[in-house]
Parts: sequence; C-alpha cells; structure tokens
Amino acid sequence: MIFIYTDVEAGGQIVATYHDGEVVEQHLSRLGSQYIENSGLIYTNTGHMDYYPLTITKLENGTFTEIFANTYVNDGTDKSELMKLMLRRDAFYNEKFPAISDSINYFKKTKGGFNKMYKAVEEYAQSVATEANKRAEEARRESEEAKKKVSDAIIKFLRAGKLSFEEIADVVSEPVDKIKAMADEMNGSKI
Repeated sequence: MIFIYTDVEAGGQIVATYHDGEVVEQHLSRLGSQYIENSGLIYTNTGHMDYYPLTITKLENGTFTEIFANTYVNDGTDKSELMKLMLRRDAFYNEKFPAISDSINYFKKTKGGFNKMYKAVEEYAQSVATEANKRAEEARRESEEAKKKVSDAIIKFLRAGKLSFEEIADVVSEPVDKIKAMADEMNGSKI
C-alpha cells in the first residue's frame, strides 16, 4: 500500500495498492491518515474548521470499505463537548463527565489500568500475528497445490507427446529448461 501526499491539506491523500493485476486507489479528503500495520485498516482523524470526522477504512481483496465513521461538530452542546474529550490523548478530569474522566485516568495513570491496556494490546497483537501466520500457511499450501497442478499438467502433456517443449512451456508459463528437465527425469525414472 502506498500513501501519496498531495502536499495540500484540501487535496488530501491518495492510497494506492495492487490487487489481481490492477492498481486500486482511494482518495482520502484530508491529510493525516495512517495505515494500521498488518491490519488492512486506515485510520483517518482530520479535523478542520470545527468539524472533526473520524473514519476507519478497511482494505480487503482490493476493495476499500468505510467500516466506521463518526463526526464531531463543535456546536457547544454537551454531546459535542463529550466528543471533543474523546479525541484527547492525555489524562484529564471534566466535572460534566466524571465517569469517562475516571475511566481515562484509570487507564492512563494507574498501574492496574496500564497493565490492562498493555494486556489488551498484547492480546490484539498476538491475534493479528496468529491470523497472519494462518494466512501465510494457507498461501504456502495453495502455492504448493498450484505447483503440483502445473507439474501434473506438464507430465500429462509430455506423456501425450503432441506438443513441443516450447509449446508446453508456453501453455503452463514455465521455462523450457524446466520442461526439458522433467522430460529427462520421466525418461530416466518412468514417472
């Protein structure tokens, strides 16, 4: 995945990727989006002029899909004040919202809260790694199956004796040298 910055806030960013032999792109309306590594997720939190949209976009199988969207408008209401607090990254206390303030302070300032957050992040990272390993193993298995099918097809073509080495190589998209080596092996061991 490639992020292309336009160097102009209003120009935003372009995210480009390659899938099934084609370039797929998505325009993000402002600068400041971030890719969450190994997740296929793009986090965008780009406020401007009292309007603060937050979106999560998922890239899967070459398709960008917005899976979360939230907007904060600074209109002076309690709801907008609460949304503004949710965007803060520091510990704070707000008398209007003591429950949220207490929770945030617990997770940011206490050892117990830090440990819970650390464990949650660690578990998430482990689940991402486990899933990535499963996908890698599945891809390896599929690759091995595809190689076996190509080898089986080559053997069938060689046994039929109707195509030249070059024609077989062209049909199965393999080098002629590989076809010749398989033919030599067949002649030597009667595959």
